Amino acid sequence: MMEVKAPSVGVGQTALFIAWMRQLESERPDALFRDSLAAATLSTLSEDPVLADVAEVIKQTHRSAQGFPTYFAVRTRFFDDEILAGVRGGIRQVVTLAAGVDGRTVRLDLPAGTRWFEVELPECRR
Repeated sequence: MMEVKAPSVGVGQTALFIAWMRQLESERPDALFRDSLAAATLSTLSEDPVLADVAEVIKQTHRSAQGFPTYFAVRTRFFDDEILAGVRGGIRQVVTLAAGVDGRTVRLDLPAGTRWFEVELPECRR
């Protein structure tokens, strides 16, 4: 398993929330996708004292956001399918804006030679 180092700054709450939604979907027996990096990322990041409060917010949100996991699972699968269709059609460059802690570059079966760029705001660099 790949080791993920916890950053002290730069990971937004939205990025962590989306990673948490991917983790929830990955745990389902009939998951639309599997993202093994989501759980590892959240586990590592929640150990960072700066991000411990975010981890607590995520846990509390889980109790009140019943419809969110389904929405984010479908959204993730939709974009996964669109990206895979594009690269199967010959596209070899992908640009992701505000990627957060997305694991698509590792979990999608991309053709050799595919270049992937993640563009973030300066304060969100990892």
